Amino acid sequence: MRRGTQEGSAGTGRAGAGDELRWAAAGLAVGLGIGAGGALLTRRTADRREAGPPQGLIDL
Repeated sequence: MRRGTQEGSAGTGRAGAGDELRWAAAGLAVGLGIGAGGALLTRRTADRREAGPPQGLIDL
């Protein structure tokens, strides 16, 4: 190997377009899943009967 040459970890220099698209789709799916889960968790917490600030904070 000559000094000064840079190659990717697989030795090809660049990932194929299919790999990039697959990673982008996976990242989008994970992001949407986390976002939807967070929204559902927030709504579930807000729908509780005792929703609101803790009583100790109101007494201050």
